[in-house]
Amino acid sequence: MLRSLFIYFVVKPEPPTNLAVTNIKETSVILQFTPGFTGHTSISLWLVQKQSSDEEPWETVYEESNPDATSLLVTGLRPYTEYR
Repeated sequence: MLRSLFIYFVVKPEPPTNLAVTNIKETSVILQFTPGFTGHTSISLWLVQKQSSDEEPWETVYEESNPDATSLLVTGLRPYTEYR
């Protein structure tokens, strides 16, 4: 009996580099970046998360399904709020 064995290795993508925040408005910004190493697969979803303070959990504020993205327009931000 012939059996096949397949082994798949999942490589976690590296974070983006060269992050720049531009076109800062009251409720939006543009995030520009260079994608990190993807493990030779395409990125299926970009997530932008924010945290307003150390005590608050991270929450997703934007999702983009464009695998070739190098910039994201993030909207829905609150004026006079510091994000990280």
